[in-house]
Amino acid sequence: MANLNTYELIESVLALIQDQSEQIRARILSYLNTSLQNLANERDWIFLRQTVTLDVVDGVIPAPLDYDRMTGVVGDGFTLTRNDLLAAHQLSTAYQTKKCVEVPAGLLLIPATIGSVELTYIPQIPPYTENEETLFPQTVAPFVKRSVLTSYYEYDMDERWSTSAKQEAQALDALKQWDNRLKPLPQ
Repeated sequence: MANLNTYELIESVLALIQDQSEQIRARILSYLNTSLQNLANERDWIFLRQTVTLDVVDGVIPAPLDYDRMTGVVGDGFTLTRNDLLAAHQLSTAYQTKKCVEVPAGLLLIPATIGSVELTYIPQIPPYTENEETLFPQTVAPFVKRSVLTSYYEYDMDERWSTSAKQEAQALDALKQWDNRLKPLPQ
């Protein structure tokens, strides 16, 4: 599956609004980056998940350079999900089962573990340039295009903003349904 290209998306939006000026092009790129960041923060999308095998050092799973948030950890005899992620103020409590805490170096396992683990995480979304392939699949293009247009209409005080915002919400719902269908069925 091909990933979304920023140039193609920007060109399709500019064709719709019929303005090719550099000022508007820069604004559309800014809206595109905001839209992709908001989309990534909406949920733990399957298409964004990255999985790596890492060695645990002093009870800490080192965070990959592009790490944003954990979606799961599988180790020798344990599996952690986001529900097992503790806040720093919860550290003083003794736990019967394995938990983890996000620390600057990565994820601290409680109780401490040695060996290697498989970390599944959502990467940070970088600010994209005008002609770059993104981490997002082409499937999200209709939503992102609608989101960028909605932002532009709002900026331009265009009466199409209200309709576009409703269409954006519908496109996001459709994208969530698509993502849900990608998830494995419970056993």
